[in-house]
Amino acid sequence: MGRVRRRARGGSRALGTTSAVVAALALALLGTTLFMSSARAATTYTLLVSTGCARPNPVALNGAVVSGSVYAYTDPSTGIKSVSYWLDDPTQSGAATHTEGTTPYDFAGGSPTCANPWDTTKVADGTHTITQVVTPTSGSAQTYTATFTVNNTTPPSSSTASSSSASTVSSSASTASSSASTASSSASTASSSASTASSSASSASTSTSTSTSSSSASTSSSGTTPPGGSPGWGQLQPLNLDWTRGPASTAIGALLGNQLTNLRYEMNRIGLDVPDKTTTLHTKPDATVRLRNTGTTPITINSISTTGPFTLETTLTGPQVIPAGGTFDVSVLFTYCRTGCSSSTPKGVQSGTLTVNSTDPGFPTETVSLFGDWQYDAFGGNELTVQQFVNTTFGIKTVLTGPGAKYINYGNGLYAAVGDEVLSPYWTAATSGPVYVRQIIATHGPNGHEPFAWFTQGNLAGKHVFLMQAATDAQTVLPGGSSGPSAEASFSPGSAVFGFSINGTENTDPTLTDAAGLANDARHGCDVVNTQCGHHTRMYPVKNSAGKVIPNLYLLLVDSEGTNLDFQDEIYLISNITPAS
Repeated sequence: MGRVRRRARGGSRALGTTSAVVAALALALLGTTLFMSSARAATTYTLLVSTGCARPNPVALNGAVVSGSVYAYTDPSTGIKSVSYWLDDPTQSGAATHTEGTTPYDFAGGSPTCANPWDTTKVADGTHTITQVVTPTSGSAQTYTATFTVNNTTPPSSSTASSSSASTVSSSASTASSSASTASSSASTASSSASTASSSASSASTSTSTSTSSSSASTSSSGTTPPGGSPGWGQLQPLNLDWTRGPASTAIGALLGNQLTNLRYEMNRIGLDVPDKTTTLHTKPDATVRLRNTGTTPITINSISTTGPFTLETTLTGPQVIPAGGTFDVSVLFTYCRTGCSSSTPKGVQSGTLTVNSTDPGFPTETVSLFGDWQYDAFGGNELTVQQFVNTTFGIKTVLTGPGAKYINYGNGLYAAVGDEVLSPYWTAATSGPVYVRQIIATHGPNGHEPFAWFTQGNLAGKHVFLMQAATDAQTVLPGGSSGPSAEASFSPGSAVFGFSINGTENTDPTLTDAAGLANDARHGCDVVNTQCGHHTRMYPVKNSAGKVIPNLYLLLVDSEGTNLDFQDEIYLISNITPAS
């Protein structure tokens, strides 16, 4: 039977007036920044839930206890253009669980006369959220999050259901089994293709922490990771802001999974004690993890510490209370070789950890991994190798070439596959949705925008430039865009067969390589007369932290003009594509 039960008011309110006052006092006393969930602000639209497909006798979803099959929907249903819903993703960091474009607006879809059921046995018992973003016919989008409890293991007794503090609504919808309440609590509901099989975040360093503050607050002895949450974390969940910069980052980040995004942070710097950013050359010396309280009770952060060559930029002068639905941002700085290094210090990837000690029930100590790339000077042989960038820094398990080899395909530009490479000059969209592109590495010459374009097969002259990196970001991880905080974009090719063109000289079709590029290949030893040379772009399927291929997600490696064939001038992640047959 599907059930919906109201919590007592005192146990379900997430962030009321008193909590807001407490948060304001904490902000003034601690000098820290507390970001409130926008779902806690006053909204016009809410979420109701019923146990019948015709939506009879609804109650507010926020604070409800539900079981079996239920029907959640937006109320009221007037003045709306569309509604997108996220299950257990209050910051909308992944793809929407469902989007409705016509009235009524149901979480699981349906018709005006009958909504589709949502089977709550498909998620673990415990606290969950549904977040809706309503796009009205006029005005700004409105966000609302309902926090509720799924209880399929121990359905409420009749005496509890009839008490003055709770009401029960039952339906005849059958549930699969009373034992179906313990589906894996780490199963992702945000994206069907976000495979995160491995539960161990990589962290090579175990050195003494560089900053700590403590408190005597106690922790509970039990807890669970919420569905779709990062393993090793519970009610408190980390969010890597580098994968929330725009739609492409968000979509690709959801495919990569928690191990390669929310549990892993990338930075880089160049030189010794020089500034990390100048007017002509930017690096990325820091990263920010947003700590999100996804539960219904406050969490106290007792201490935060780092290991390795990383220091805290966020000052924690005492216990930091994060209310239910609230967030707290923690920034770390990569400090390797600010002192004690020289021009002979080897370039490479440094690692460390950021550890949070808190009152998160069952998870008193929670950790994310930190990675920093360092090189003594910019450009040329100072740069890290493609393997260091892709495999070590970003943790992608794709095999690029032989162990220890710097040059792919022995450095001659021959059109031949190496490692996990897929040879395909042309591609198609895997689904009817957009193709997303996120640039993760930029190491080409200074002051270049590296225009990225797609073109239909046979029409290179009609190519469509849709992405350019910031000219200052020529030696960095996760570069910025020419018109935004990150080099990312999307395009919708429909059913077209297309190729990619980068910087006006390199194309996924090697037969389009210009004379200058072929001359470089000949210099490297490629027989440009009798074999197909000009292979200056390479496409690889992305393998996640467990070494599993992520469907329709590819790495594009570029070497401009085949100059030195290191294939890390530009590196992109591209989703929703498949080789053209």
